[in-house]
Amino acid sequence: MIGEILRYLTTLAPERTRKFGYLKRLIALEFRAKRCKEAWAPHQRSTRAFILKAAKMCERRQIAVVVGSGLLLEVPLEELAEEFERVFLVDIFHMPQVRRAVKKHGNVKLLTGDVTGVFAAMKERRPPGSHTPAPAARIPHLKEADLIVSCMCLTQFAGPFTDHFEKTRGFSDLDSDKLAYQIME
Repeated sequence: MIGEILRYLTTLAPERTRKFGYLKRLIALEFRAKRCKEAWAPHQRSTRAFILKAAKMCERRQIAVVVGSGLLLEVPLEELAEEFERVFLVDIFHMPQVRRAVKKHGNVKLLTGDVTGVFAAMKERRPPGSHTPAPAARIPHLKEADLIVSCMCLTQFAGPFTDHFEKTRGFSDLDSDKLAYQIME
């Protein structure tokens, strides 16, 4: 617990990353992954193997896009960097250890952004509501990608937004469920 608090206090992150709980969730995941290393190992190995199997099936190997790259727990970064000309890791925030890992590969680029489009909609003063659908996903390089990997847990994806709108706009459970469904869709 103390380690998590110290990591939170010492990690430089944009305000929205903190405000919407992304930094807290990433740090909690990092520490939980260390505590559950043995229990999670089979899942991580099988996920990496699945991603590599999909990569080997690609006719072309120019661009790989990993959406929700997170802490790279399930991402076979070394192998993807070897197999593809360019690899894009897309996430709302990239922790320092991820930035360090990427520096080893000249063909891997971190793209920071909200793939849901909700932040952009909020900035444009048209946040989703009970009768306003969530905006379309905004994920760069999808059209030219040879491999697209999603490492996001969809059921957890909308939580920060629904929590925020429940607090700031009085979303009901039904409104939050609708928004969560729209974002996952």
